[in-house]
Amino acid sequence: MRNIDIEALIEAVGTDAIVGVGDEFFTFDEEPERLLTLDDLSRTQKAAYEKSISEAAFSNHVSAVNLEVQRRIFGHASANTQMNMTAAKAAGMLNAAQEQAYRNGLLWIAAVRAQGKIIAMNPELDPLDDNNWPKVPPEAAALAKDF
Repeated sequence: MRNIDIEALIEAVGTDAIVGVGDEFFTFDEEPERLLTLDDLSRTQKAAYEKSISEAAFSNHVSAVNLEVQRRIFGHASANTQMNMTAAKAAGMLNAAQEQAYRNGLLWIAAVRAQGKIIAMNPELDPLDDNNWPKVPPEAAALAKDF
């Protein structure tokens, strides 16, 4: 049995009241006892239903990717850590190795954001799979721990 989104089905079929479980629904229009299945829908209604389901799934995927981008970046360096590193860099308090680590961290953040866009556009990619994301440069991770 397919898992059916009732709201999307109602939107695709119209304003008829529909209730049910799985692939079987009861419609309360002219025939209150009539059983409505997906086979009863017109091609247009089926297409509208499938489109609304796929759009919702895609929207959920994009939201999950955006949250994962944020989680990965803040997991590496919280907002406070980022502000402290930026202040130290602006004040000239980082040595050459730390400045390179800082730059590598910024490049990693840019790479995570870019990869997030790629993953968002490909719902088959799992945003929680570490293999889909760039690794934090070790020197950038060490610098963030110092702040």
